[in-house]
Amino acid sequence: MRSTAEKQTEECRNRTNGSSVQMRMMDLNLFRVFDAVMHHRSVREASRMLSVTPSAVSHALRRLRQALHDELFISTESSMQPTRRALEVAPAIREGLKNLELALIAKESARTEALRTFHIAAADYACMVILPRLVKRLTPRAPRVALQVSACNRLDVAERLQTGCHDLVIGSFNKLEKGLRHRKLL
Repeated sequence: MRSTAEKQTEECRNRTNGSSVQMRMMDLNLFRVFDAVMHHRSVREASRMLSVTPSAVSHALRRLRQALHDELFISTESSMQPTRRALEVAPAIREGLKNLELALIAKESARTEALRTFHIAAADYACMVILPRLVKRLTPRAPRVALQVSACNRLDVAERLQTGCHDLVIGSFNKLEKGLRHRKLL
């Protein structure tokens, strides 16, 4: 016997046009799963972030793969590697999730008042030395700009910039991929 979820998936597949994605049929939580897997490159880590089981993440990925007609992530020995299509849609999905989150926040906060939020990855040294100076200079010039700072991982700097996860990375790097703009700060 088929499960209710399998029946619903097949019904959904039968109702949708095979060549296009119908948003009215999409479970928006699938995009949260996509974003978490894109961020962590791991089903297990994504499940922890979302407070669900790895099995639930796998099932959600299967549904999203069917809806978008793409594999989205390929499992390798060490991680889940995004396909070209996944890399193409990742920035738009992340931005859409941010916009939904902002729309649902009841209280006024600095983020909802911000004209733009810049996502910065920085090493510990940069957080202590460079960011305070940046904030001091930025505040009078752009009071409606917010900064979201996270830890810097040298291994995925280029990928994080290319996928739109970060707007700026501050740190010390020996080699950078072609196409990335860089400037010496100190």
